[in-house]
Amino acid sequence: PKNSSPEYLLSELSLPERILYVLNEFDAELQNGGIEQYFINSSRFNAHLISGYLEVVNALDIKLLFDEFVYTSKIDFDNLDHNIELDEELCCQFDDNYFAVDSLEDLLIEFIKKYNL
Repeated sequence: PKNSSPEYLLSELSLPERILYVLNEFDAELQNGGIEQYFINSSRFNAHLISGYLEVVNALDIKLLFDEFVYTSKIDFDNLDHNIELDEELCCQFDDNYFAVDSLEDLLIEFIKKYNL
């Protein structure tokens, strides 16, 4: 039987496809329920990829917000198996700032065009 774990399936994608998948999933979680939902749902297991991938698609404002949130919230990417205690005020600040900067969706559309995805 073929391996169908999320890690394996991601590894089967090209790097541009992987970047698109991970960042689209990140944006969808934020659109639906904010940063708190992202870190509650299973997509959080790709959190260690977000900062680098945001840089690749030139989402530097979002990268700065994410890096600051991770640092301030003391999120340990190696310990995401347990429920993370997130400060509600920090989550609200992140969400407000996320929706105030350039749209990740627009940047991903440019990325799709660049790589013919």
